[in-house]
Amino acid sequence: MTVDAGYGVNAVPRLPPSLAAYVQEIRAYMRDYPELNRLTDGEENSDRMIVWAVIDTLEDFNSTPPPISLPFNQIPKSILRYGVVTTLLESVMLLSARNHLAYSDGGINVNLDRTPLLMQMQQMMRQTYDMKKKEYKIAKNIEGAYASSPSEYSIINGYYGSW
Repeated sequence: MTVDAGYGVNAVPRLPPSLAAYVQEIRAYMRDYPELNRLTDGEENSDRMIVWAVIDTLEDFNSTPPPISLPFNQIPKSILRYGVVTTLLESVMLLSARNHLAYSDGGINVNLDRTPLLMQMQQMMRQTYDMKKKEYKIAKNIEGAYASSPSEYSIINGYYGSW
């Protein structure tokens, strides 16, 4: 499967190869393939929607304190993946809630509301994403603080650390 580079609704023109590959990684992680989607026709998330979720997650990551802004390829993939999937689940959840319809006729009730299940998955993914993001940013902040202030141990290590 390739990223649609046309001009349609799902078109994503001129993606860098690393981002195009990441879109397919997210699709594989979510198992969002037509042959595996029994209740939906085709893929649930377009390539364009996945790219939007990546951009939204990058913006969230870079705007959350402590202020450490990193480009797409420097954020650990596991943290980015949780954020992207969380954003995609929020979108699918909104669509599911908006299209919810319970039907009853002749004693037969049909209720295909998957919003509660999507909400549980989204909350679990959001908690994991927020925890991983916070721990990573704190660690990078501490690492940056130690790198900017030399100590006498670095001098000793400089002389004797290369034995």
